[in-house]
Amino acid sequence: MKRYLPIIFLIFLFSLSACEPIFNCIIGVKPILHSKTLDNGFIAEYYTEVITAKIKNKINDDDFSYSFDVSGLPVGLKSSSEGHRKLILKGVPRESGEFIIEVFVNVRSVNGEDKLCRNRASKSYTLTIK
Repeated sequence: MKRYLPIIFLIFLFSLSACEPIFNCIIGVKPILHSKTLDNGFIAEYYTEVITAKIKNKINDDDFSYSFDVSGLPVGLKSSSEGHRKLILKGVPRESGEFIIEVFVNVRSVNGEDKLCRNRASKSYTLTIK
């Protein structure tokens, strides 16, 4: 019986890889937004910051299309997406305070073949404008 255990184990692994969505959830293939501390900004001075996303546990995460949604920006700042995986916050803030910026990323496969455990992630960032 012991000599059959490696064969049974290999069959089990093969069956998991054939069920890619289940396997991807086991190893956690999903989008994430990088943690970072946003630089402080100042009223009436140009501000720019970059937030990046990636696919956790995926070697080639450039095979995905990333779209971002942002809420909580102070008046005068806007967001745009540049290239793969980059969200740019930029503009000239016209109000001071501490702002909780909520960033959402939606990811989909460019070739339609890669399945993710989840295709959406979010993270909160704090931005201080003085």
